[in-house]
Amino acid sequence: HLLSLIDDILDLSKIETGKLSVSPGPCSLRQEVNSAIALFQSRLATKNLEVRMEIHQDVPCHFQSDPTRLRQILINLIGNAIKFTESGSISVRASSNGDTLLVDVVDTGIGVSPDEVSRIFDPFAQGNSATNRKYGGTGLGLSLSQRLADALNGKLELHASVPGEGSTFRLTLPLDAKP
Repeated sequence: HLLSLIDDILDLSKIETGKLSVSPGPCSLRQEVNSAIALFQSRLATKNLEVRMEIHQDVPCHFQSDPTRLRQILINLIGNAIKFTESGSISVRASSNGDTLLVDVVDTGIGVSPDEVSRIFDPFAQGNSATNRKYGGTGLGLSLSQRLADALNGKLELHASVPGEGSTFRLTLPLDAKP
């Protein structure tokens, strides 16, 4: 956990100074989602949850992006969905609209309160003190993920959230299909 925190801080620092390296290459969304989910198997089993993956047929098997940075984003989003979901479901849904890949991470967790929405992507921002005490964390994951999405010429946003019902985070990336 400490190593992950240090890596996140270093990546944020690199982003702030414009020194983050992005290494585009062949990328498989299915493979990256599976890799991210595999990291959380024990936590999923403990909470009796599973992550469903729904990749629409219009998403190419391979496309150009940085698989390492994409995996970092997915790990943060899926990890948060698991952390904040006590029961219900978590889904990773992907589709494309031609030249754009849309990846939604949907959960039935605690949701984001309206007063937290404006600062959810700020570094070290966390929910209210009661949420912070219960769930912990550093408040770096979403900030880092949003900046990584920017580095990949994409966007990460809170697409929808209802307190007590869950959230949908949407990652949008340019889709440069691999020939």
